Amino acid sequence: MRLIFILSIIATFFLLSLRSRLAGLYTYWWFAIFRPHEWVWSSTINSLRLPLVAAMLLVIPSLLQKKIPKLNNSIAFLMFIWLFLVFIADSLNGCSTMTVIRTSTVFNLFVLFYIVLLSSVLIENPKHIFWLIFVLAASIAAHSGKGGIHAILTGANNYGATNLSGLFSGSNAYALGTGMLLFFMIFSYQHINSRLVFETMDRWYNKKIFLTMAKVLIAILILGSFYNIVSLQSRGSFIATVAGLFIWVIMQKKGLLIITVSSLIILSVGTASLTFLPEGYVERIEKVFTEDEELDKSAASRPHFWKTSIEIVKEHPTGIGPGCYPAYYNQFDTTNGFYGLFRSVHSSHFQMLVDSGYLGLFIWVLLFFISYTKLWKIKHIIKSKIDDEVKSKFYTDLANMLICSQTVFLLGGAFYEFAYNDITWITFALVISIENLIEKELKNRKPPERQNQRHFNF
Repeated sequence: MRLIFILSIIATFFLLSLRSRLAGLYTYWWFAIFRPHEWVWSSTINSLRLPLVAAMLLVIPSLLQKKIPKLNNSIAFLMFIWLFLVFIADSLNGCSTMTVIRTSTVFNLFVLFYIVLLSSVLIENPKHIFWLIFVLAASIAAHSGKGGIHAILTGANNYGATNLSGLFSGSNAYALGTGMLLFFMIFSYQHINSRLVFETMDRWYNKKIFLTMAKVLIAILILGSFYNIVSLQSRGSFIATVAGLFIWVIMQKKGLLIITVSSLIILSVGTASLTFLPEGYVERIEKVFTEDEELDKSAASRPHFWKTSIEIVKEHPTGIGPGCYPAYYNQFDTTNGFYGLFRSVHSSHFQMLVDSGYLGLFIWVLLFFISYTKLWKIKHIIKSKIDDEVKSKFYTDLANMLICSQTVFLLGGAFYEFAYNDITWITFALVISIENLIEKELKNRKPPERQNQRHFNF
């Protein structure tokens, strides 16, 4: 019964993908995050490589309709340059040992970048971008919300969770991905009832009841997802998510009021909430701030892995290629295997350094710098040039969402090897998309005065 149900849903989405490029876009990202094919316990079905089918159903029809990625944006251009650099690194050095499972290849990165940039091309209005964000948020919330609620009710400790694979194989990746997409859930909650999403209101269901139930469900999933990060005991992801939430509150119009109310609530229920924390969680978080000699082996090993990556790149300044750090680790390890063999670098930023070299790391930093710059500039434009209150709030909340999500990755990703995940790169596509949408809004606007007719260049 389970097999038939899941396959019927997949078949429905595939049929819709044949008719609509947007349906193909949503289906692809649903596969990327939710991974429905893993709910089908059948080696025969899994051998069909359904995620590849989902990708082809998006890419091939888009090509036939001449919908292809564009490099006329600084972020897209930098992504192309970085991909070229990693191709050079892989060609000059690379790794071929059969004892190492490479986390990514240049070809896989090319496919990822192609679809990410194609996503920005297919988004043409606020409704398109909202439903893409909703699909991304709901796909992870279906796992993280359920896991967090279960942990609250049972006191379960999900540390070392292996129930997910793909992007979220391991508790650290699962927690970091949840932290990044938590702000996608918040944005979905804020705008599920926006007139920009539901342009026509004639429906067979009661709109008010439907939207109320939807908002309640999203709120529950947000709370469950946050606690899921707690239950996974990923220290870096927890701290990064809290930092992201703090920034999100600050950027709200009533940020100071929200902080004051939130502080009072935390103080009043703080003691009671400790009851739900997994056993040993407080001690594990406290170890982040202890002296070096008191660190557990997990935390103490990371500086060594980072130092090893620096030694590798000193000898290979162009980088060693994606996923090759474990193959080089044994050669440059100075501890004689104290932390094991074929280890990972345990940092997305050092991962970029060792994989793509000094220039690749520079491009990596530049991508985030330009992304933040564009988002803050967009917030200023929205405030000064868009009079429609609904549109203004929609785009402002969207920019805030991306700032917070990328901040969570920059902080949390410093401790985990998560640079090649789809979520990080789709945030860049969303920055391009919001930039294009704002540009379109300014072009379509009828300025009352001559000086307002100036074309804005991002």
